Amino acid sequence: MCGIIGILDTSPLTKKLSKFLYNCIDLLKHRGPDMNNSFISEADSIALGHTRLSILDLSHKGKQPMTYRNRWTLTYNGEIYNFIELRKKLKSKGHTFISDTDSEVVLVAFAEWGPKCVEKFNGMWAFAIWDNQKKSLFLSRDRFGVKPLYYQFQKEKSFIFASEIYALKFSPSASLSLSSEIILALLHEPNSIDFYGLTPYRELFLLPAGHSMIVSKDLKEVQISKWWKLTQDTVEDSDSDIEESFENLLSEACAIRLRSDVSLATGLSGGLDSSSIYASLHNLNNSLDHKLPPGDWHKCFSLSFPGSLDDESYFAFQASNYFNSKCNVIKFSDHNIFDKIRSTTCHYADFSSNPICSLTPIYKEIANDDIKVSIDGHGGDECLMGYPDMIAAAIEISPLEEKRNLQLTLNEMLRNPVYSDKHHIPISAKARIALGKVKRLCGFGPRSKPSSPIDQIPGCTFRKQDFRVPDLVNDYRERKREMKKSLFGIHRAAIELERLPLILRNFDKASMLSGVEIRAPFLDYRLVEFCCNLPLRHKVRNGYTKYILRKIMDQHLPREITWRKHKIGINAPLDLWMQNQSFVDNCKEQLDGNASWISEMLEITKPTESLFDATKQDTSLNWFLLNLSFLKTF
Repeated sequence: MCGIIGILDTSPLTKKLSKFLYNCIDLLKHRGPDMNNSFISEADSIALGHTRLSILDLSHKGKQPMTYRNRWTLTYNGEIYNFIELRKKLKSKGHTFISDTDSEVVLVAFAEWGPKCVEKFNGMWAFAIWDNQKKSLFLSRDRFGVKPLYYQFQKEKSFIFASEIYALKFSPSASLSLSSEIILALLHEPNSIDFYGLTPYRELFLLPAGHSMIVSKDLKEVQISKWWKLTQDTVEDSDSDIEESFENLLSEACAIRLRSDVSLATGLSGGLDSSSIYASLHNLNNSLDHKLPPGDWHKCFSLSFPGSLDDESYFAFQASNYFNSKCNVIKFSDHNIFDKIRSTTCHYADFSSNPICSLTPIYKEIANDDIKVSIDGHGGDECLMGYPDMIAAAIEISPLEEKRNLQLTLNEMLRNPVYSDKHHIPISAKARIALGKVKRLCGFGPRSKPSSPIDQIPGCTFRKQDFRVPDLVNDYRERKREMKKSLFGIHRAAIELERLPLILRNFDKASMLSGVEIRAPFLDYRLVEFCCNLPLRHKVRNGYTKYILRKIMDQHLPREITWRKHKIGINAPLDLWMQNQSFVDNCKEQLDGNASWISEMLEITKPTESLFDATKQDTSLNWFLLNLSFLKTF
């Protein structure tokens, strides 16, 4: 796992641009602390940079940018898990290899199959390949967008791309000007822009998941194409065959992600998904068809928020004790919490569902233990109907006999104490998205919306309804409504439109800040396609979501975890932090000090007193505006 950067210019590369390349590489070194290198062709005005986190073949043979047959040059961030099988196939076609890296397999696969090579990859990636013969740059991103790839065109004179927005901070050609329209869209729908390839900045784009891009040397020809989409193909086998297939696919997804020349561990939240991955890894001890990774790959790490409803460390202990393993629990320290939030948010340079500093400690501790790979549980909820709003959407389209089961399940989910009015949560924090609407539909809250204030007067409060709704939001909502008219479409919406892109973006930044790669078996595309096409009874039954996973894991985990209905996930305990007067004072100073700029940016009347006080009753809005204020000085 690495950091990548590149510049394609229509004029000769100047020393200024070369210097910028090296500055960008330096800004990405947290993603790849083991090695860095560059490729510069002044004749073609192309420069590629790379910072390496060595995972496979730790020798210098794996350094990048990597060139094959003096024609194709690669800078690559990711892991192709089936690289061993692909290398054998490419060798049979006459290709030779000098390393044992998956990077070289990507490069040679492109030489053999061209852009269609990505269809053969099982993994996660963002990469760019310069073709010295065609004088064009090919860029690609994996099916689910696990690895980020930002890009920008500058006045038809240059094209620049990078793994992180932060790396473009000092670019002489890149422009990082915030867009009011997109920020307003994010305020109303925090997941609304990834699908469209947008970012909070004008003219800075994110290559959408499952897309590729070709840019000609003169920048006059640009082709962006979607190379993968989730395919609908209903699974109609017997229940026993379906359960066997599911267990085999999950086992294979875990096994292939153990391919590593460095130590691995599991990020164990205590929830069903990460616990299931942990159990599956333990069950692979004697069944791997490839060498074992070095070290004790049964280690697990968990994050604790003492005194908060967000603390699931008890369940992490339960899972690790079941396998007689020690769980390394990191107790989150709120010492200097405001400074932590400010520094991580500025580095993130984007909007997160909650302060990203709530995610970073677990990966920092993993890195401190000389471990470079964490195998986590992302994707299980999206594939197996794990969120309340997915159940609510299914109720709308299901026949009567299924509605009863779904309603029972949803009622049980909403009894979770973390959904109570007293537990304030930030925007789009996993299962909590759209809970207000869902709870109203189910009779758990007021059915009518509170009226919005007409005049801004002292003591008045702001709510999200008080901000203008851009056309982008309306288009996004309509697209989501159309997609959710089928059970398969509900899965597509969760994976493509809603929470998954934001979750993956948050965790990529949080883990790579410490040079730790996350691997997610539930996002093996074979498993995703299988789960999304399963009949509903395998996902929701007898008041339980993710039924097939619970049934399989009942043999491998404590029932206290397997049949637990209330989930939490890793989220910042903002409600607790807001009880600390020093923290509140810092937040108030930060937000009120930028109130005029924020009011102008978001087209609202500036409160006559305090913007912080006007929004503090809505924790999600309050955090969003704080996030925005940090980006002003990023």
